[in-house]
Amino acid sequence: MHPNKLKAWLAQLPYSNPSERQQALLVQSLLLALLLIAFFGAFVALLAPIALADALIVIALVWLTIPVALVGIWLLHQGRFARAALLTCVGLIFTLSLLLITTGVRDGGALLFGFALPILLAGLLADRFTMVLSILLSSAGIVLAFLLERLHVPLVGIAAPQGENMGGILGGFLVIALILGFFVLRFGQVLRTSLAESQQRAVELEQNQAELEQRVVERTSALQHALADMQAQAATQARLLEENLAQRTIIQQLSVPLLPVDRKTLVVPLVGLLDAERIQILQQRVLQGIEHSQARRVLLDVSGIPLLDQQVAQGLLALVQQVSLLGAHASLVGVRPEVAEAMVALNIDLSNIRSYADLEAALHAA
Repeated sequence: MHPNKLKAWLAQLPYSNPSERQQALLVQSLLLALLLIAFFGAFVALLAPIALADALIVIALVWLTIPVALVGIWLLHQGRFARAALLTCVGLIFTLSLLLITTGVRDGGALLFGFALPILLAGLLADRFTMVLSILLSSAGIVLAFLLERLHVPLVGIAAPQGENMGGILGGFLVIALILGFFVLRFGQVLRTSLAESQQRAVELEQNQAELEQRVVERTSALQHALADMQAQAATQARLLEENLAQRTIIQQLSVPLLPVDRKTLVVPLVGLLDAERIQILQQRVLQGIEHSQARRVLLDVSGIPLLDQQVAQGLLALVQQVSLLGAHASLVGVRPEVAEAMVALNIDLSNIRSYADLEAALHAA
């Protein structure tokens, strides 16, 4: 694969969360470092004062880290960060345990220090289960190497240093210390970056909350003003309706006036066209007037009615009957010729209704 394509592929990690992406890049960097160290550092065993077969065994054990690192990188690019961290920790512990068996516990000071790497990785990047598992597996690997060493198993100690091996011990310590230092430094940078981003988001959230509260206050004030306007409009409409109702009542009373001529006589002058509503108002007004005034005679002046149809005639006839039920008597006054013709043409029975030419004749007849 071309180096540029490989670099682009390594940068394409499927994590939308910035903090999680930074952690994934950190683990990937650690795995790449282990991959390079395992591949090239394994050849150092050929320089050690041990048999060639034993050196090849050590190289093979060190190279076990390579597939672990490759699988871990692949899992990171599949979006499985937790599994990648778990595999990295377990793979490192397994490789370190095998190397500790080849060197022996007594001469494996640098390797014992190396067990801190998977434990630190699990504690910083993985969950509690992975950290506890790393501690248990590391302890189990060290105990296994110690028991095999006490039992003098032939494989144990094949790569143990001969005589003083301060260079190898210091070199191994230096490599592991550099890896740990690099990892802790990068993780600290990630934490500081995440903390700064969190603080920035908190500030932005507070600003947004303040703006939202200001908008809520403005909207609430606007709604209160709108509600006050609506209440004022509703009060105005109610007042107008009351005034309209009062005016309508006055108009209705004026459209059907009751004129008391004396203590027992009411004159009801009718002017204009009569419809069903005015007939109903006429009946109510006349009956209420009789009840309040104790009148015994009602003179219905129809001289101002230009047209009389069947509905109006039936209404007047019903009014005459209602008045008689109250103990009074209703008479028609001022029947014009065309109105008389219309009433006759409608075949209305007027035998029980008195009629007068004008109001003066009706009053004299009384």
